[in-house]
This record gives sequence, C-alpha cells and structure tokens, in this order.
Amino acid sequence: MLIKVILDGVLEILFTILILGVVFTIIERLFRGIKAPYWYKRPDVKTDVAFYFLNSVVGTTLQNLAIFAVIATVVVAVAMFGGTTHDEFRGLFNKLLADDLSPVSSETMRNFVNSQHLVIQVFIGLMIADFLYYWGHRIFHKKPYWHLHAIHHSPPVLDWLSSVRFHPIEDAVMMAFRVTPLLFLGFNPEVFLSVAVLIGVWDVFSHANVTWDLGPLKYVFITPRFHRWHHTSQEEGLDKNFAGVFPIYDLLFGTWYMPNRIPTEFGAGEEPVPAGFWRQILYPFRKPNEGEALARDIVT
Repeated sequence: MLIKVILDGVLEILFTILILGVVFTIIERLFRGIKAPYWYKRPDVKTDVAFYFLNSVVGTTLQNLAIFAVIATVVVAVAMFGGTTHDEFRGLFNKLLADDLSPVSSETMRNFVNSQHLVIQVFIGLMIADFLYYWGHRIFHKKPYWHLHAIHHSPPVLDWLSSVRFHPIEDAVMMAFRVTPLLFLGFNPEVFLSVAVLIGVWDVFSHANVTWDLGPLKYVFITPRFHRWHHTSQEEGLDKNFAGVFPIYDLLFGTWYMPNRIPTEFGAGEEPVPAGFWRQILYPFRKPNEGEALARDIVT
C-alpha cells in the first residue's frame, strides 16, 4: 500500500511537470522574451528539477507542519490566557487535529465569510494572502533571511522552471505566513486550497521568459515583465516588485518599477550562492566564509 502511494505521488509530480513543460515550452518558443537557452537546455536544469521534486514532496510536508505549528501556537495562547483547564485544553487540540478552528476563529467572522459567493471568497483570500506575501517577501530580502531567499534569485537564466527553485524552509515559512491567517479568519479549506493553487500557477507564469505586460492589466496583476525586474541583478531593479499576484501593493508602498525595456541580467548579485542542488540546500547553514570559498572553487 505504501509503495503504491509513493508511486502515485511520483507519477502525479511527473505528470504535472510534463504538462507544465509542454505548455511553457510552446509559450516561450512563440513569445520568447530575451535570447537565452531554453529551460531544457540550461546547464542548471537538473538543479531546478531536483528542487521541484523536493518541494513537491518534502516541501509540502514542511508547509503543513509550519501551518500546524502556527495554529497550535495560537491554540496554546488561547488556552493559557483563557484559563483553560487540562481537559478543555486537550479538547482544543482534538478540534485542531480534526481541522476545526472554532477555538481560534470568530463564529461571526466564519459565518460572514462563508455566506459570500465562493469566487468572492477566493478573491478576498488572494488579496489577503498576497498582502502578507508582499511583506514577508520584503523581509526575506533582508539579512539574515536573504541567505535563504538568494537561492531563488540565483538562476542566471530566468524562465518558468526557475519558479520552483526555493529552499524548502523558506517555501514552508512563506506558505504558512501567507495562508494560515485565512484559516483564522474562517475561510473554509476549499478556499484555502484554491488560493494555494492559484498562487502556484501565477508564480510559474510570472517567471516565464516572455515580455508580456498584459497592457492596462499590468496594474491589476503582476506580469512576467514586472517580475523580471524583481529578479534582475541590475542595480536599478534591486528591491523592487515584491508582490506575487497584485501589483497594487508595490504601487501603494513605493516599490513598483516597470520601465518600457526589459532587464537582461539575472542572479543573486554579490551573494556567492554556489551552483548545484545540494550545495544550495546547505548554503544557508554554512559558516560565514565557506560560501565565498565554495563559490570561488566553482568559478575556477
């Protein structure tokens, strides 16, 4: 039974990356942004595929653990400050294990949220999640968290597959940070899952090697051209365009940057992120000078 579950999971992962590969190979061939090797010809394609598998398996588990940890912390806080007895405390955790967030969410809020049409719930959920993502993303651009996020910025060629290069710890923290509040606000799991899927799809799209800006819609949704300026190593684009879905947050908080031209240089700038999957997994935990020495060894 266990072997069948594992095989089914691997086949699902392979099927997903196959579909995405076919779709975005066609898109990036027909509407190529800048001249660069196609994703399957990149020398670091194995690194991204490895990150895809890791984050699809281990990353998902870490995300669930991170979400559970946040909710459990709130439940403990509610119990402690509410003078909860031992039996009542156990009852709170039993509800948590049964996906019942009634101890940490307002019944009035839950009823109001769930009275709205599903499309409205998903839209509001996306707005909240992206607001949180915007600020979490800005935090990850500051040290010491940048050492984790720099891995995502390390590809010198940006295309749809670059979207999966996230350290699993950052991936778990950011997912918990952006979607756990939806559960506290009373959104049902269906909305929670829809928001997570839409975020993932838009993330892949925004990394594609195309120059699309969607015309007037560029002020409504982030576009590949918008996000390429976030990934550039060119000084003019540094610390710009942090939103994941709605650029309104960059417009509001002064980080919007989208000139008519497109950037041509990408990477983590002066951060000496090494090449290779395992080296990038271990990179955030290196001693201060190990990463620099390792990068020099790779270059030479």
